[in-house]
Amino acid sequence: MAASRAPAFVAEMSAQWLVYDGFFLTGGAGYYHLTGTGPGIEAPNGYAYGNVGIAWEHRRWRIDLGYYRTGEKAQVLMPYPSANDRFAGSIAWRF
Repeated sequence: MAASRAPAFVAEMSAQWLVYDGFFLTGGAGYYHLTGTGPGIEAPNGYAYGNVGIAWEHRRWRIDLGYYRTGEKAQVLMPYPSANDRFAGSIAWRF
């Protein structure tokens, strides 16, 4: 969520590559552009972001582990402390 109510635009691309029997390498990159008009962000701004990771999928289960990186401008544009570099994981069950 951005720090203002100005229009924002996002372009993103992601992919996964099968490495071996249910194991994948994952990656993605994108750009977030905020048009401005908010406290501390009066001018248009934007930042690049990306991720790399691994995943394992078996039947209805999927486990993802990844490293996510954002541009320094994300610290200014986003009000949350999580807009920085971090590792993250998820477990999903499809039904």
